[in-house]
Amino acid sequence: MWLRNLKAVHFRNYAQLTLAFNPHLNVIVGRNAQGKTNLLEAIYYLGTSASPRRHRDPQLLQDHQSFFVLEGEVLKEPIGQAGGVIKNIRFTYQLAASGSGHGQKKLFLDKVKQERLGEVLGQLNVVYFGPEQVNLIDGPPALRRQYLDGQICQAHPEHYYNLVRYRRVLSQRNQLLKQLRSGKGDPRHLEVWDQELIKLGQDIIVRRVKALNWLSQAACRWHQRVGGNEELRLVYRGSWGKEGEMVAASLERALAANRTRELKAGFTLVGPHIDEIAILIDGKAARSFASRGQQRTAVVALKLAEVDFLEEESQEPAVLLLDDVFSELDRERRRLLMDTLGSKNQIFITSSEELKDWHPQQASWYRVEAGQVELIS
Repeated sequence: MWLRNLKAVHFRNYAQLTLAFNPHLNVIVGRNAQGKTNLLEAIYYLGTSASPRRHRDPQLLQDHQSFFVLEGEVLKEPIGQAGGVIKNIRFTYQLAASGSGHGQKKLFLDKVKQERLGEVLGQLNVVYFGPEQVNLIDGPPALRRQYLDGQICQAHPEHYYNLVRYRRVLSQRNQLLKQLRSGKGDPRHLEVWDQELIKLGQDIIVRRVKALNWLSQAACRWHQRVGGNEELRLVYRGSWGKEGEMVAASLERALAANRTRELKAGFTLVGPHIDEIAILIDGKAARSFASRGQQRTAVVALKLAEVDFLEEESQEPAVLLLDDVFSELDRERRRLLMDTLGSKNQIFITSSEELKDWHPQQASWYRVEAGQVELIS
């Protein structure tokens, strides 16, 4: 799959934008704070209905505007099949009239309004890598869970809906725990929420572990190809037990064992919402022992493994978004990265440098200045 074009209205610093793209390589240059990252953010949003930088929809509005529109055409070409299908994706967002709240977001696929935003998943698979992605290594566990879940959701949208249902059950269970802590509520209701939590938690965990095992092997191979001399490995560390155990039974035992602690705390202490994904380099925790350069190399490997995972699961090449990645890598790692990227993926690269010593084939070059984009070659 690849993105043929993009239209944006009042998105970030783009008042009106219409662009056609190269199916292979698109290089976007310009000074800082001109809109390069915003362009990649718009593409990522088309595929996921969210910002890769975790910004909320009101933050994506152009200054002094109350709505934005994003629209793009995607050519879907499953591997090994002749021909392709063009899909139109359109998002609209309208700020609430009062100026408070989240506003209203709508998704249209081929001009038909969708009842669920999750229907966009799988229409345009995207992988984003920006300077802040190094936080995957040394940031909080939630970032690593989001990294893993984000990939699975694009390849298997049912995982997205399981996560949504799980969060609702978790919220209800936490409310009951708070009530019980203050001497209110019915303890018998906790068993009902436990069973819902176990069922959904098992589905989420099983899919996570399977995906992580695949990604660990792919990331290890990529790590060696982009200059990592050590072994990179990913390990799922559950709050409920160990990998290989029966997940549902382990969750049930863990909930029972933590019942007293949860009643005192007023929230759920066991489940996929607090599980950890450990990133190890030569068996040591990368967040504690890896240098900044090692962390950057590991993240590049993780992102390239993500590209492979989405292709393996969906049988279509994903779109790769590289935001100022060259500034994060030395000259040798730049060369290794570009040499290893295949021609089958559509790639977007932003840079504040002119990159005069780099002349890739099948590339389109764009310059961004103050929210205006110009095709320069």
